[in-house]
Amino acid sequence: QPIKDKLSVFGNYMNGFVNLAPQEVADADGSNVRMETLDPEQANQYEFGVKSKFWQDKISATVSYYNILVSNKVMTDPTNINGVIQGGEVLSQGVEFSLVANPVKGLNIVAGFSYNETEVIEDDPANGYLGLRPESAGPAQMINFWASYAIPGSKLKGLGVGFGGNVASEHYTMNREVIGTFALPAYEVFNAAIFYQQPNYSVTVKVDNLLNTKYYTGWSTITPMQLRSASLKFAYKF
Repeated sequence: QPIKDKLSVFGNYMNGFVNLAPQEVADADGSNVRMETLDPEQANQYEFGVKSKFWQDKISATVSYYNILVSNKVMTDPTNINGVIQGGEVLSQGVEFSLVANPVKGLNIVAGFSYNETEVIEDDPANGYLGLRPESAGPAQMINFWASYAIPGSKLKGLGVGFGGNVASEHYTMNREVIGTFALPAYEVFNAAIFYQQPNYSVTVKVDNLLNTKYYTGWSTITPMQLRSASLKFAYKF
Protein backbone atom coordinates (compact mmCIF):
# COMPACT_ATOMS: atom_id res chain seq x y z
CA GLN A 1 0.00 0.00 0.00
CA PRO A 2 2.05 3.00 -1.20
CA ILE A 3 -0.68 5.20 0.29
CA LYS A 4 -2.23 3.46 3.30
CA ASP A 5 -5.93 2.63 2.84
CA LYS A 6 -5.96 4.67 -0.40
CA LEU A 7 -3.73 3.04 -3.00
CA SER A 8 -2.71 -0.62 -3.27
CA VAL A 9 -0.53 -2.43 -5.79
CA PHE A 10 -1.11 -6.13 -6.42
CA GLY A 11 0.18 -8.96 -8.56
CA ASN A 12 -0.31 -12.69 -8.91
CA TYR A 13 0.89 -15.70 -10.88
CA MET A 14 -1.01 -18.91 -11.52
CA ASN A 15 -0.30 -22.18 -13.29
CA GLY A 16 -3.22 -24.48 -14.03
CA PHE A 17 -4.20 -27.39 -16.22
CA VAL A 18 -7.28 -28.94 -17.82
CA ASN A 19 -7.56 -32.67 -18.34
CA LEU A 20 -8.50 -33.71 -21.87
CA ALA A 21 -10.63 -36.74 -22.63
CA PRO A 22 -9.08 -39.44 -24.85
CA GLN A 23 -9.87 -39.09 -28.55
CA GLU A 24 -10.54 -41.70 -31.18
CA VAL A 25 -7.83 -41.73 -33.87
CA ALA A 26 -6.86 -43.94 -36.78
CA ASP A 27 -4.18 -44.32 -39.41
CA ALA A 28 -4.35 -42.09 -42.50
CA ASP A 29 -6.24 -44.76 -44.45
CA GLY A 30 -8.83 -45.13 -41.69
CA SER A 31 -7.51 -48.40 -40.35
CA ASN A 32 -6.24 -49.24 -36.85
CA VAL A 33 -8.94 -47.29 -35.01
CA ARG A 34 -7.94 -46.68 -31.40
CA MET A 35 -8.26 -44.32 -28.43
CA GLU A 36 -5.35 -41.96 -27.79
CA THR A 37 -4.65 -40.57 -24.33
CA LEU A 38 -3.89 -36.85 -24.29
CA ASP A 39 -1.77 -34.79 -21.92
CA PRO A 40 -3.48 -31.95 -20.02
CA GLU A 41 -3.60 -28.44 -21.44
CA GLN A 42 -1.40 -26.05 -19.47
CA ALA A 43 -2.10 -22.40 -18.67
CA ASN A 44 0.30 -19.86 -17.22
CA GLN A 45 -1.13 -16.53 -16.11
CA TYR A 46 0.27 -13.43 -14.49
CA GLU A 47 -1.56 -10.26 -13.55
CA PHE A 48 -0.73 -6.96 -11.90
CA GLY A 49 -2.57 -3.74 -11.22
CA VAL A 50 -3.61 -1.05 -8.76
CA LYS A 51 -6.63 -0.49 -6.52
CA SER A 52 -7.58 2.89 -5.15
CA LYS A 53 -10.12 4.60 -2.93
CA PHE A 54 -10.61 8.34 -2.82
CA TRP A 55 -13.09 11.13 -2.09
CA GLN A 56 -13.71 9.84 1.45
CA ASP A 57 -13.95 6.28 0.11
CA LYS A 58 -16.99 7.20 -1.97
CA ILE A 59 -15.21 6.08 -5.15
CA SER A 60 -13.12 2.94 -5.62
CA ALA A 61 -11.43 1.85 -8.83
CA THR A 62 -9.28 -1.06 -9.98
CA VAL A 63 -7.20 -1.35 -13.14
CA SER A 64 -5.21 -4.45 -14.06
CA TYR A 65 -3.22 -6.07 -16.86
CA TYR A 66 -3.23 -9.84 -17.46
CA ASN A 67 -1.31 -12.24 -19.69
CA ILE A 68 -2.43 -15.86 -20.20
CA LEU A 69 -0.58 -18.44 -22.30
CA VAL A 70 -2.43 -21.70 -22.92
CA SER A 71 -0.19 -24.44 -24.31
CA ASN A 72 -0.36 -28.10 -25.25
CA LYS A 73 -3.60 -27.58 -27.15
CA VAL A 74 -4.80 -30.33 -29.48
CA MET A 75 -4.17 -29.90 -33.21
CA THR A 76 -4.96 -32.00 -36.26
CA ASP A 77 -1.93 -34.03 -37.30
CA PRO A 78 -0.71 -32.48 -40.60
CA THR A 79 0.55 -35.91 -41.72
CA ASN A 80 -2.60 -37.82 -40.75
CA ILE A 81 -6.09 -36.37 -41.10
CA ASN A 82 -7.40 -39.02 -38.70
CA GLY A 83 -4.84 -38.26 -36.00
CA VAL A 84 -4.14 -35.51 -33.50
CA ILE A 85 -1.02 -34.00 -31.99
CA GLN A 86 -0.46 -31.53 -29.17
CA GLY A 87 1.53 -28.32 -29.12
CA GLY A 88 -0.90 -25.57 -30.03
CA GLU A 89 -0.60 -22.28 -28.12
CA VAL A 90 -2.98 -19.36 -27.61
CA LEU A 91 -1.88 -16.05 -26.05
CA SER A 92 -4.46 -13.81 -24.39
CA GLN A 93 -3.64 -10.44 -22.87
CA GLY A 94 -5.56 -7.35 -21.97
CA VAL A 95 -6.60 -4.72 -19.46
CA GLU A 96 -9.63 -4.47 -17.19
CA PHE A 97 -11.04 -1.47 -15.35
CA SER A 98 -13.81 -1.42 -12.74
CA LEU A 99 -15.44 1.44 -10.87
CA VAL A 100 -17.80 1.55 -7.88
CA ALA A 101 -19.02 4.97 -6.81
CA ASN A 102 -21.45 6.44 -4.29
CA PRO A 103 -20.80 10.16 -4.87
CA VAL A 104 -23.98 11.35 -3.15
CA LYS A 105 -26.43 9.67 -0.80
CA GLY A 106 -28.77 7.37 -2.69
CA LEU A 107 -26.73 7.30 -5.92
CA ASN A 108 -24.84 4.09 -6.79
CA ILE A 109 -22.74 3.56 -9.92
CA VAL A 110 -21.04 0.35 -11.04
CA ALA A 111 -19.07 0.25 -14.30
CA GLY A 112 -16.52 -1.91 -16.03
CA PHE A 113 -14.38 -1.88 -19.18
CA SER A 114 -12.25 -4.60 -20.72
CA TYR A 115 -9.94 -4.81 -23.73
CA ASN A 116 -8.58 -8.15 -24.85
CA GLU A 117 -6.13 -9.29 -27.53
CA THR A 118 -6.06 -13.03 -28.23
CA GLU A 119 -4.00 -14.79 -30.90
CA VAL A 120 -3.22 -18.35 -31.92
CA ILE A 121 0.59 -18.35 -31.91
CA GLU A 122 1.28 -22.07 -32.46
CA ASP A 123 -0.83 -24.34 -34.66
CA ASP A 124 -0.74 -26.34 -37.86
CA PRO A 125 -1.16 -23.69 -40.60
CA ALA A 126 -3.47 -26.06 -42.47
CA ASN A 127 -6.10 -25.56 -39.75
CA GLY A 128 -6.37 -21.87 -40.68
CA TYR A 129 -6.16 -20.41 -37.16
CA LEU A 130 -2.46 -19.46 -36.92
CA GLY A 131 -1.96 -15.73 -36.27
CA LEU A 132 -5.69 -15.05 -35.95
CA ARG A 133 -8.07 -14.26 -33.10
CA PRO A 134 -9.86 -17.46 -31.99
CA GLU A 135 -13.61 -17.53 -32.57
CA SER A 136 -14.12 -18.37 -28.89
CA ALA A 137 -12.40 -15.15 -27.72
CA GLY A 138 -15.53 -13.00 -28.08
CA PRO A 139 -15.53 -9.21 -28.63
CA ALA A 140 -12.24 -7.40 -28.06
CA GLN A 141 -13.84 -4.51 -26.17
CA MET A 142 -16.70 -4.62 -23.69
CA ILE A 143 -18.32 -2.02 -21.43
CA ASN A 144 -21.00 -2.50 -18.77
CA PHE A 145 -22.53 -0.01 -16.37
CA TRP A 146 -25.48 0.43 -14.04
CA ALA A 147 -26.50 3.56 -12.16
CA SER A 148 -29.36 3.74 -9.69
CA TYR A 149 -30.76 6.44 -7.48
CA ALA A 150 -33.08 5.85 -4.52
CA ILE A 151 -34.69 8.77 -2.71
CA PRO A 152 -33.01 8.74 0.74
CA GLY A 153 -35.59 10.69 2.70
CA SER A 154 -39.16 12.05 2.80
CA LYS A 155 -42.33 10.06 2.30
CA LEU A 156 -40.93 8.70 -0.98
CA LYS A 157 -37.94 7.06 0.70
CA GLY A 158 -37.07 3.84 -1.12
CA LEU A 159 -38.44 4.91 -4.50
CA GLY A 160 -35.80 4.88 -7.17
CA VAL A 161 -34.79 4.49 -10.79
CA GLY A 162 -31.97 2.66 -12.51
CA PHE A 163 -30.33 2.82 -15.92
CA GLY A 164 -27.49 0.89 -17.49
CA GLY A 165 -26.33 -1.16 -20.40
CA ASN A 166 -23.81 -3.31 -22.19
CA VAL A 167 -21.62 -2.33 -25.12
CA ALA A 168 -19.52 -4.73 -27.19
CA SER A 169 -17.30 -4.38 -30.24
CA GLU A 170 -17.69 -6.63 -33.27
CA HIS A 171 -17.14 -10.34 -32.77
CA TYR A 172 -15.51 -12.72 -35.25
CA THR A 173 -17.84 -15.69 -35.03
CA MET A 174 -15.95 -17.23 -37.98
CA ASN A 175 -12.27 -16.44 -38.38
CA ARG A 176 -10.16 -18.92 -40.32
CA GLU A 177 -7.75 -18.56 -43.23
CA VAL A 178 -9.25 -21.59 -44.94
CA ILE A 179 -12.85 -20.27 -45.07
CA GLY A 180 -12.63 -16.54 -44.29
CA THR A 181 -14.01 -14.19 -41.63
CA PHE A 182 -17.58 -13.44 -40.62
CA ALA A 183 -18.07 -10.68 -38.05
CA LEU A 184 -21.13 -10.07 -35.90
CA PRO A 185 -21.64 -6.29 -35.60
CA ALA A 186 -20.93 -4.25 -32.49
CA TYR A 187 -23.92 -3.47 -30.32
CA GLU A 188 -25.20 -1.22 -27.55
CA VAL A 189 -28.02 -2.50 -25.33
CA PHE A 190 -29.60 -0.36 -22.60
CA ASN A 191 -31.86 -1.31 -19.69
CA ALA A 192 -33.96 0.72 -17.23
CA ALA A 193 -35.86 0.07 -14.02
CA ILE A 194 -38.17 1.67 -11.47
CA PHE A 195 -38.18 0.20 -7.97
CA TYR A 196 -39.59 0.70 -4.52
CA GLN A 197 -37.63 -0.77 -1.60
CA GLN A 198 -38.68 -1.13 2.01
CA PRO A 199 -37.07 -3.10 4.87
CA ASN A 200 -39.32 -6.14 4.37
CA TYR A 201 -40.21 -6.02 0.68
CA SER A 202 -39.35 -4.58 -2.71
CA VAL A 203 -41.10 -4.13 -6.04
CA THR A 204 -39.19 -3.67 -9.31
CA VAL A 205 -40.38 -2.99 -12.84
CA LYS A 206 -37.57 -3.46 -15.37
CA VAL A 207 -37.31 -3.08 -19.14
CA ASP A 208 -34.41 -4.87 -20.82
CA ASN A 209 -33.16 -3.82 -24.27
CA LEU A 210 -34.96 -0.53 -23.94
CA LEU A 211 -34.37 0.54 -27.57
CA ASN A 212 -35.36 -2.87 -28.99
CA THR A 213 -31.89 -3.31 -30.50
CA LYS A 214 -31.27 -6.31 -32.76
CA TYR A 215 -27.98 -7.93 -31.82
CA TYR A 216 -26.33 -11.31 -32.07
CA THR A 217 -23.80 -13.56 -30.36
CA GLY A 218 -22.34 -16.92 -31.30
CA TRP A 219 -19.31 -19.14 -31.72
CA SER A 220 -19.22 -20.33 -35.33
CA THR A 221 -22.97 -19.59 -35.18
CA ILE A 222 -25.35 -16.63 -35.28
CA THR A 223 -27.66 -16.47 -32.27
CA PRO A 224 -30.25 -13.66 -32.10
CA MET A 225 -30.62 -12.19 -28.64
CA GLN A 226 -33.70 -11.07 -26.73
CA LEU A 227 -35.51 -7.99 -28.03
CA ARG A 228 -37.27 -5.54 -25.71
CA SER A 229 -38.87 -7.25 -22.70
CA ALA A 230 -40.47 -6.10 -19.45
CA SER A 231 -40.60 -7.84 -16.10
CA LEU A 232 -42.20 -7.30 -12.69
CA LYS A 233 -40.44 -8.58 -9.58
CA PHE A 234 -41.76 -8.72 -6.02
CA ALA A 235 -39.58 -9.83 -3.09
CA TYR A 236 -40.51 -10.25 0.53
CA LYS A 237 -38.14 -10.91 3.45
CA PHE A 238 -39.47 -13.09 6.25
